[in-house]
Amino acid sequence: MRADRIGRGGERGRTGGGENLAADLVVDATGHSGTRSNRWLRALGCPTPEVATVKVDVAYVTRLLRRGAGDRLLDGVLMYLTAGVPPRDKRAAAAFPVEGDRWVVTLAGWHGAHAPVDPQGFAKSAAELPTPHIGELIARAEPVGEQDASRFTYPQSCRRFFERLRQPPTGYVAIGDALCSFNPVYGQGMSVAALEAVELGRCLDRFGTASSRMVRAYYRAAAKVIAGPWQVATGGDFMYPETVGHRPPGTDLINRYVRQVLLASHVSVDAHRVVLDMQHLLVPPSAALRPVTVVRSLLAARRSPART
Repeated sequence: MRADRIGRGGERGRTGGGENLAADLVVDATGHSGTRSNRWLRALGCPTPEVATVKVDVAYVTRLLRRGAGDRLLDGVLMYLTAGVPPRDKRAAAAFPVEGDRWVVTLAGWHGAHAPVDPQGFAKSAAELPTPHIGELIARAEPVGEQDASRFTYPQSCRRFFERLRQPPTGYVAIGDALCSFNPVYGQGMSVAALEAVELGRCLDRFGTASSRMVRAYYRAAAKVIAGPWQVATGGDFMYPETVGHRPPGTDLINRYVRQVLLASHVSVDAHRVVLDMQHLLVPPSAALRPVTVVRSLLAARRSPART
């Protein structure tokens, strides 16, 4: 559906079949398509937001494997996850057990470090990961079907700053990837979208209508939701010198410390828990700067087998 009129009250949209639909509020959940909705807004004489992009050239390749009777995870382990240490190694991988006695295995990479889709190339790429677990899993598991793996590409992250507009369009709000799309390797996009939906509900409850005040309040609240995950995701991407785009102030200094936390997570349960809690939005990025975490991380990082 495309919007025919926004910002004047009595909003309406028109479907691809030509049907007109009236609405008090149009929620743009069209995904990573800000340029398309920007065209809609310009055509209606509405302002469009500033945009920040970070080019990451990420691709991830996924295939399904069968789990055998002896192919069981250790007690308490939910998945296998491995990642190279930036900037030297631009790869990451994960294996999840799913229904039907199957594995979902994903190999990801930044800036050209992309896994092949054919079975032999996929297995070879996994065998070259920094740790052997996922490579060994692929070597002993049978594929589900003989088709090549599925590849997904993600050229850049994108954030649209609606909260900076003096008069954002009334009757229209963007949410999810239409507002801010994250590098999917970090697994934050759906969580952020859910939190944005919570804030939208609160603002609608507070103001009662889709007024200009409600829209401004929503974008301010959504910006607070986005700020931490955006800092974590783009900061991680800027550990690679090939990354190009909007670099927040202090990124290089923060990344030098975050690298120590990641190294510490290889040998320290406490450091690993901090990393997971930040990634899953259970704590803000500032949790990594707590004095006890700083001391533990710097000491534990010295013991990491990946330290060079």
